[in-house]
Amino acid sequence: MPLPPEHGNAGGLESIFGRAVRAARQERGWSQRELAENLSPRIKLDPTAITRIETGGRSVRLEEAVALVDALDLSLDVAARWFPDSGPVQFHAYERMAMTALLQARRELVRALRFADMALDALVGDDEDARVLAEHAAGSFPELWEGVARTVERVWPTEDPVVGDMQVITYDESDAVVKRRLVAAVLHDLLITEEDFFAHRNPQPQSEEVSGGERREED
Repeated sequence: MPLPPEHGNAGGLESIFGRAVRAARQERGWSQRELAENLSPRIKLDPTAITRIETGGRSVRLEEAVALVDALDLSLDVAARWFPDSGPVQFHAYERMAMTALLQARRELVRALRFADMALDALVGDDEDARVLAEHAAGSFPELWEGVARTVERVWPTEDPVVGDMQVITYDESDAVVKRRLVAAVLHDLLITEEDFFAHRNPQPQSEEVSGGERREED
């Protein structure tokens, strides 16, 4: 999904994002080729494509924007310094930032849960299980992770140095509906059984059919 065009306006979203990319790349002292190398293998962008993105001459797909933000450690609101006064341009820019941040939130949540899997997989045998449970004064691993979850929950009312308060105000019921829906999108189909996971990765081939719904006979 490319950034929405701004009807040829030089201050449109492509130019805004491109200038943010160029500034962040130059701040790191990277050439376009070095940036391309740091994007690989996630995204294939050659130096020419990056140059066109930086000058606003090429549409940026969502997955490319996410990869560029990650590679350059680009603040999602850094482009705000280049926003023109146009309300629709600002709307679409912040809309894009919200979409990118939601994808990053899902990615980070998946990473957190996989780290939890890796923590459990690192233990070998009942003795090691018992040792770790004793260290955490827990009777079971669900109880241990409940303690971890409660520790994380205690962090939310505090302020983060990057995003500030770790809670979001809802201004009215309509605003609350929007924000709950975006949170639900991040969590959508997050957890899946092992059976369903492998069934999705290795779908069974469907039998070919001929007109009339009859199965095609094997030769």
